Amino acid sequence: MLYSIILACTLDGGIGYSNNLPWDIKNELKIFKKVTESTIGYKQNVIIMGRKTFFSLNEKPLRNRINIVISTTYELKHHFTNLLIFSTIDMAFNYCEYRNEHINKVFVIGGKSIYDLCLNNAKYYNKIEKVYLSIIYKKYLCDTFIDIKKILKDFKPTIENSVFDPQFLHIIMKNKYLPSENNLLCHPDNADIY
Repeated sequence: MLYSIILACTLDGGIGYSNNLPWDIKNELKIFKKVTESTIGYKQNVIIMGRKTFFSLNEKPLRNRINIVISTTYELKHHFTNLLIFSTIDMAFNYCEYRNEHINKVFVIGGKSIYDLCLNNAKYYNKIEKVYLSIIYKKYLCDTFIDIKKILKDFKPTIENSVFDPQFLHIIMKNKYLPSENNLLCHPDNADIY
């Protein structure tokens, strides 16, 4: 099973301020909802997030998706049928692999520590097939940043479903290092040396 990252950031990689999105761009949120909810048949999509991202959602899971929160300290206050808590991302990925026949797509939705783990650790990086990236044109005050240069270096843009909006550009990028029929490359950290 392959996974995707979905994120919005400013040109300098800003993704948050005081544990919230610094912007309120309705069209970008519509794209997030459409991408993470759209599925085939009876299958469901999964969204994986860290504890702080879940707090920014007022501790309520997003509808029409299986929500997985990664946390070693969070305890459920209410029972939700579409919410699972795992202490590691390994456990979350293992759950998705185990439930593969019931899952259409898996999206990592943040925050910074979860993005960093998926982008900087070859164990997870080689499972990330796509990045759904919205680049916000306007500069916003941010206190949380991701390495946008790494994403632009390691993932190649596609023209499928690109959205050009006066406030942002939404593009889908594919991992350059994932093996495919025409591409036998792998991430340098994962190369086998014989």
